[in-house]
Amino acid sequence: MNESHHTLDADQAPPRSTRTRLEKVPLLRRTFVSWLASAASLGLSNGAHGGQVVNQQAASQATPEAGTGGGTLGLGIIGLHVTDLGASLAFYRLLGLDIPADVDLSGEAFRLPLPTGQVFFWETIAYTLRYFPDYEQGTGHRKVSLEFGFSTPGEVDEMYNALVAEGYGSYKEPLSWGSIRYAGVLDPDDNQIALRIPLAS
Repeated sequence: MNESHHTLDADQAPPRSTRTRLEKVPLLRRTFVSWLASAASLGLSNGAHGGQVVNQQAASQATPEAGTGGGTLGLGIIGLHVTDLGASLAFYRLLGLDIPADVDLSGEAFRLPLPTGQVFFWETIAYTLRYFPDYEQGTGHRKVSLEFGFSTPGEVDEMYNALVAEGYGSYKEPLSWGSIRYAGVLDPDDNQIALRIPLAS
């Protein structure tokens, strides 16, 4: 294992996430919002439009307290719009998401229930355009923000090295900033994916 020990200045520290840390999830799947309202209206979590769903599990439903005036039940669906479904699934499978090896790619969409209760979906651009003809794919490196947490600094380096060895791009070699160990890779659609310990909260 090739561990690098670069350091960051205080003003270069990776941004903190506002996501609450869930201590019982060994590898927390950090979530982000991608067309949430549109996805919910299409019923993606219920398998609408023929997308494949595996390992479906019931997500707990929050009940608004009396007198609060209601409100959101929480984040239910998160997703990526990708150019190549198979390539994207292969990348996130390497990062530890429980994606079966035999996913049917012909439907151009796939949904994966997460242990945290959300559904993570992937759609090809062509699939998205069927329902949203005016959709335009985002540009730049920060189309989404996604972080994967690890138990030790060495695991951050090991995952970074493994992904780079598989041919995935890098935007930040492993480095240390105080107690943080941080590295960054690019998924097949050039989204920046952070690997770090401790997990930001």
